Amino acid sequence: MRQFFLVLFLIISSFAKGQEVFFDLQTNAILQNASVNKHAKTVSQTAKTNLLQLPFLDDFSFSKNFPIATLWGDSSVFINNSYGINAPSIGIATFDAIDKKGKLHANLIPNVARLADVLTSKAINLYYPNDMSVFLSFYYQPQGEADAPENTDTLIVEFYSPVTNQWKAVWKAVFLANSVKEIFPSSEKIWKPQNTANTSFKHVILPVLGSNYLQEGFQFRFKNYVSINGLIPSKIGNGDFWNIDYVYLNKGRNENDSVRTDVAFVKPTQSLLANYESIPWRHYVNNPQAVKMNEFMTINYRNNDNRTRTIDSLYITFKDTLKHTNASKLEASASNIGAYVEMNPELPIGGYSFPVHSDTKAVFEIQVKLVTSSSFDPISNNKTAYYQQFYNYYAYDDGVPELGYGISGSGTKNAMVAYQFTSYMADTLRSVQMYFNQTYNNESQKYFELTIWNDNNGIPGTIIYRQQGIKPEYQSDLNQFYTYSIADTSNLVLSGTYYIGWIQTAEALLNIGYDISRDAQSKIFYNIDGNWQGSARKGALLMRPVFRKELLTNINTPKFEDNTVVYPNPASDYVKLKFDNQDVHEAQVQMLDITGKEVFFSTNYQSDELISIAHLQKGIYILKIKTQNQTITKKIIKN
Repeated sequence: MRQFFLVLFLIISSFAKGQEVFFDLQTNAILQNASVNKHAKTVSQTAKTNLLQLPFLDDFSFSKNFPIATLWGDSSVFINNSYGINAPSIGIATFDAIDKKGKLHANLIPNVARLADVLTSKAINLYYPNDMSVFLSFYYQPQGEADAPENTDTLIVEFYSPVTNQWKAVWKAVFLANSVKEIFPSSEKIWKPQNTANTSFKHVILPVLGSNYLQEGFQFRFKNYVSINGLIPSKIGNGDFWNIDYVYLNKGRNENDSVRTDVAFVKPTQSLLANYESIPWRHYVNNPQAVKMNEFMTINYRNNDNRTRTIDSLYITFKDTLKHTNASKLEASASNIGAYVEMNPELPIGGYSFPVHSDTKAVFEIQVKLVTSSSFDPISNNKTAYYQQFYNYYAYDDGVPELGYGISGSGTKNAMVAYQFTSYMADTLRSVQMYFNQTYNNESQKYFELTIWNDNNGIPGTIIYRQQGIKPEYQSDLNQFYTYSIADTSNLVLSGTYYIGWIQTAEALLNIGYDISRDAQSKIFYNIDGNWQGSARKGALLMRPVFRKELLTNINTPKFEDNTVVYPNPASDYVKLKFDNQDVHEAQVQMLDITGKEVFFSTNYQSDELISIAHLQKGIYILKIKTQNQTITKKIIKN
């Protein structure tokens, strides 16, 4: 398995000299979320539903994280917009070394190809006796934005016969050093990617012939075989990626049918903020004119058809999800789009600003939609949406790590990593949120010092805060950062440019999440030998400074009376807190199990926000609820 490294990084020699390291994940945080269990239940409950009818089409644009249960019978592949390069439409299905719970498949062993992900269609009515026009087609891509398969790693398509009750391989793609060998039932083809580092999507079309398959109850499935690198087992990570898109089964086709009557978005919408993915809402409200916004929004859509298609309209809708204001609509000029042409127009949005309100947070939906005149154009991929979130932190990342990041090697015991931020107003730093990837045998559980630096002409300067005894911690919920609190006595008021990060206490990778879909490369610095260096790879660390109001000492602080309501209690899926004291609007909430282990933490819990407990074991849990000057506890029961 090829690992991701900043410079040519040989696994054994990497520990001879300290350096910046990028490496594959060993878990998928999204698939580890409890929702995967709910999805599995849905699949089992719908397993005996009626047979699917032709056509069968899934371009993975209308499902998120997991395959749609109405079409597929399993859920180990990852539906995403991150790993593919130049996909035919938004949304792809990624096959890798991780199972449906977000962890490495348990059967994998070093240097031996083993079965990993499987994607199986629901049973289909394919009773078309002697029909010669039934074909299954799809696009596939080895590697994409992630790790290339190893030699002999394989992607396979199998057909199921209701007559023989057996699965049979009808196509294979075997990855070679710089090419891919496609194996059909009666032939082999070898194609060489234009660039093995960013392999394009390739179209495959397979006939479905014979009485064994043309029956009620026909199924097909994709499988991949991976071989993990075992030179240093503690560094084993996810890899050997294959992406697929646009799976289409229908009759009335032929072997040359590679044309899709489809105009589709090919990339998701991005943040409207020029410098950040998210900023604190209070900081925006304080001076909206100071917050730099993008002047244009780039949208990306393609005509996958072999003829010119008409775009009737193209527009953006801005919607305040908290409903303080009405949705606004921005029309854009629409024109015809030629065959196989990709359009990347920049829509002017410089005049737009988010309407302010007095709440402590805000979320705006930004939806881009195109309307075509073709009745055959699938509409699920004709829209894409982005949610602009304003809470209490600054973020460059989108919350989903594709890689891991760390400093390792000889002489890195005191290595430092610093992440540059510039605030729009002076405010008290209350905590730092960090997202660490889980590692094999908890290899990354090494202590570090949480550190804050001031600015010295564009590089980290003097240390202004340092907290010892910190180590990587994990949350079990979807994309949940772990919050490292700043001591209340520090009164750490930050303004202008500053840096958050860590000082290592061991020569070990800490494995913090790294988002390659966003670019904060110029904000990342590391120091091994006393000199600060800038990072040399595009991406963003999953690390965020969190701010809150400064504590007011010149007024009467409201008491947090013990009339806070916890409901439902007992509960099975979630609980909520309702603050009956009208002077209290938010609180720090911590949930502990009976052993004292933290299972939930929020620095600014709002009244009636949902706290998911579906993933927790049955038993008793303690809530510690803290406001400005008082802490109370509540007991809840998970049933």
